[in-house]
Amino acid sequence: RVVTLRNPWARRQAIKIHDLNHIVTGYDTDFYSESLIGAYELGSGIPFEYRAAWFFNCNSTFIGLLHSPIETTKAFLAGRSNEANLYELVAIGNEKDYETVLQYKVGTLVQYINQKPTKKLEWDDVVDLLAYAVVGLAIVPIITLGLAIGMLCSKPSPQK
Repeated sequence: RVVTLRNPWARRQAIKIHDLNHIVTGYDTDFYSESLIGAYELGSGIPFEYRAAWFFNCNSTFIGLLHSPIETTKAFLAGRSNEANLYELVAIGNEKDYETVLQYKVGTLVQYINQKPTKKLEWDDVVDLLAYAVVGLAIVPIITLGLAIGMLCSKPSPQK
């Protein structure tokens, strides 16, 4: 069977900024780093119009807390230490905003987020991080169910 996973419009909008965050923050793009940048982005405060970013970042943060809890918590706190984030620069769906952001030099974007030294862990950070992780845990069965339905509804691949 061939399973085609669609890339919804909301995710396509969020991934543009997410990928810029990789460049600005220096987080790599491997599985491990995706969980770190997910926690970082949640910590920095993503506008709720980017629901797809929330969805995927909660999931990756949950996974990150399972395999590397200290590093994931540090990434979350790094996001909390910023004064701004790149999601705030682009209204969702506004290609003109996005094209403007692409004209900035990386150093300018780094200055914009104004990364401060990582703040100390406080109880409100723990509560928020765990709340995101619980949402991420709830997402896992939804993704699994979606993949199962996709596989059941997909057309069998032609035999060669």
